[in-house]
Amino acid sequence: MNLKKIMFLMFLISMLYSTFYNTFAGWNYYVQVYTPNYEDHIDIDTKNIRINNLEPNSTYKIIFRYSADIFYDIGHDAGSVSASWEHPSGWTKIFSFSGRIEGGKASVSSSFSTIVSTKDKSSISLTVRLWAVADGGASNGYDTAEIVVRAFLTISSIEKVDNDGDNDGGDGYSDRKYSRLNVKTYSEKGNLLYHIPINVSEYKDGTYKTPFYLSKVSNSDSSFTVILTAPLKYVTPSTVRYFINWSVMKSPYSNVLIKWSLNNTIEVYVPNDCIRESRAFYTHKYYWYRMNINSSIPVLISYQSDIGSGVNCTPFTLYKESVDDEGLSAVLQAPYEVFYNETLWIFKFWKYKIPDRRIRWSISSENPKKFSCPRATMNTAIIYAVYERYARIVVESEPIKNVPVSVKYQNFSFINYTDFVIPKIAEGMAIDLEVPEFLSIDGKNYKFSHWLINGKPCYDRRISFNAFGFTRVIALYSLSSGEGEYKVINLGADWLLPGESINITLPYSGNYTFIVDPLYDISANLTALIVSPDMRDYKYVDLSNLSVKAVKPYKPKIGSSLISPDNLTDYPQIITGRFYGWYFLGASAWMPALKSEDYTYFDIVFCEDNWTTYAIYDISIIWNNHTAQNINSSAKGIIWKKRIVVTSINFTVEGFFEADKLYIIWKVSYRFMPPPKLNLTLELPHQDIWLTLEKDGDILSAQKLGRGFRFFGISDYNRTVICDYIVPLDILIEKFGYEQVILNGRVRWSGPLDTPINIVPYSEEKDIPLVFVGMQLLEYNPSPLHLLFKWTILNDTLLPGYSQYCPCVRIDVLTEWDGVLHANVGVRSKRDPTLYVVDLDVDASWPNRVTVFFVQKTARNILLVVPPTRL
Repeated sequence: MNLKKIMFLMFLISMLYSTFYNTFAGWNYYVQVYTPNYEDHIDIDTKNIRINNLEPNSTYKIIFRYSADIFYDIGHDAGSVSASWEHPSGWTKIFSFSGRIEGGKASVSSSFSTIVSTKDKSSISLTVRLWAVADGGASNGYDTAEIVVRAFLTISSIEKVDNDGDNDGGDGYSDRKYSRLNVKTYSEKGNLLYHIPINVSEYKDGTYKTPFYLSKVSNSDSSFTVILTAPLKYVTPSTVRYFINWSVMKSPYSNVLIKWSLNNTIEVYVPNDCIRESRAFYTHKYYWYRMNINSSIPVLISYQSDIGSGVNCTPFTLYKESVDDEGLSAVLQAPYEVFYNETLWIFKFWKYKIPDRRIRWSISSENPKKFSCPRATMNTAIIYAVYERYARIVVESEPIKNVPVSVKYQNFSFINYTDFVIPKIAEGMAIDLEVPEFLSIDGKNYKFSHWLINGKPCYDRRISFNAFGFTRVIALYSLSSGEGEYKVINLGADWLLPGESINITLPYSGNYTFIVDPLYDISANLTALIVSPDMRDYKYVDLSNLSVKAVKPYKPKIGSSLISPDNLTDYPQIITGRFYGWYFLGASAWMPALKSEDYTYFDIVFCEDNWTTYAIYDISIIWNNHTAQNINSSAKGIIWKKRIVVTSINFTVEGFFEADKLYIIWKVSYRFMPPPKLNLTLELPHQDIWLTLEKDGDILSAQKLGRGFRFFGISDYNRTVICDYIVPLDILIEKFGYEQVILNGRVRWSGPLDTPINIVPYSEEKDIPLVFVGMQLLEYNPSPLHLLFKWTILNDTLLPGYSQYCPCVRIDVLTEWDGVLHANVGVRSKRDPTLYVVDLDVDASWPNRVTVFFVQKTARNILLVVPPTRL
């Protein structure tokens, strides 16, 4: 390249920079869109940009840089806003947001580029538009959406991307050609539609969402042919649109139509160095409606609807599309009784959500029932037929038949003969079955052996169980010789806390088997603590079906005990299963845990809606006589039966202040009760536990269950165990001054040193306010003595809603000069229950002094301190 050309290029570059910095300082854009409903609204700001002093017949890459501040509000979860640049090379999205928001703000900055050709001119003109779109949300709704965009656009650089053939700027290469096809979608009213997928083939194959563009740059021929396929149906969350036609425009800014087709697939030819635009048009919104129908179990549901009638098995869907928003209605009828999985199911009610995004379910027992999706904003429905399972009980006997069985449940009592079926029993209902102990059939004597309840043995002739689903019970008999039977001993029921030890005594040497039968279907198990022979490992395992051998009688020790290799052999040894040879140290109601969170099955076994426990177990401890040593008995063995109820602790704190001391009284009972139909006798708490009041983890006062100074023992009035603790006034003032504090009431286990340790899992915890109360002296006359007091909380603070208290009930006056206590001399005002009047015929003028004591009625779950007053 000669020097002349070099100097010309330097001059040209300086002119371009001069043009850029002096002419193109930048362009300000502003768009604001507000939509009051579900329709898309658009605002466009257009700038025509002209760039001079360019080489003719050349192609340039122009890089724009922008920054924008965006403010937006959306009133519906399905609403959205967005902003984009439109330029000769296509679209550049700068922002989008979907979902409900108020006061949204964003700042963005970036760049985009476009390719332009000067052709035979030394300048170019191009159009850059800023678009903003707002969509209010669900169809036919009136939720608003708004977006405001303030943007600044400037030219970052102008770069020549090919060489010309003239004007001293190139080396003789031919012109570069540029062709482009814009692809957009519109409604029949001409509104631009977004995000409709168009399949592209023959050129740049793929699927693109509108609007988009296809382009080609070539030194010789930039023409290309492409095949576009639009979907025949486009579905949004509430509406459906159908394809109408393709239109191919001569240019993006021209209304000259060069091709038109009703087929959703069209072939488009873009000539050399030319820009075309293809537009797919869609109908106005079609509406769609859907009913999703399901049930607790698979059932055949008949329907009569706008789209026809029929019978279908759940789950299934009714679907309808319509040009008008006319809704969808259907009358559904579910069968009343269904036999499924050997169990009877009975229709209870429909539960449904219309529309499906509703939070709460609606309930109706009407069957058949009409359901409607009335309009496009409520176009989806979830309808659920709820069935209740009824128990089915099959009663059989082996090896003999026609055994009389006494059946009792609810208000029914009858006798039937095996084999028979009790077909329709409400889930959870208690059933009693009883068979005779001896039977004589065909000259042979039979004696009852045991029941099998779904395969689990039970050795009582009279059995009680709760009916769930399908249950098969079999009464087993054996030929009787009059001897060699098991003796059954019923030990009653034990009420235990989570993690508490179970009292299991093995009174004889020999082999024992533990059978645990939960009364309810829960995952929480009774556990056994076992240790390896070398004492290097221990585990908590399921107590049920554990078999052990006792070399001598075993009785669990109360409290802590030291276990060493020297005395380990005194404990029963496991004789079956995976842990054969390990030693049994004891059993507990669940694995002991330090806190409630360690028990993952809490929601299943404890119900706080009605304060019921479902952690109820029957334990059978079976001892076989033939394995014993020096035991002479005609019985085959002994079966000890015990019922375990797992619950926790509930308490109420009561307190009253008397003279110069505060009495704190705990009233303790069990927190979760067994279901009433089990008819279990209520027990009183007996555990080795402490009741504490704490502040910031420090125990301030504690008393053991059942102990105390003045109020302790068993309350026959409300069947609780009580204990008390006394705190002198000077101690309270020393710790808290006269400030109100919140104390934490808790229940803790008693430790090895007879001190409080870990919190009892699932026991109640309460905040107990300690409140100082003053009697404000409003009137005072020393002779004769006249006093007017007002009951006042010294530190006015909101108290817990469960706290109950009342003002003082008695005022006593001590005349110090003669030591006489004048009891109950205060009179409560009839106008204001917080006012008290004392009129006493004494002379309290100086130097005589009186001390006034205020006696407060017992308060519940709050501790009131009323210091005496000396006048």
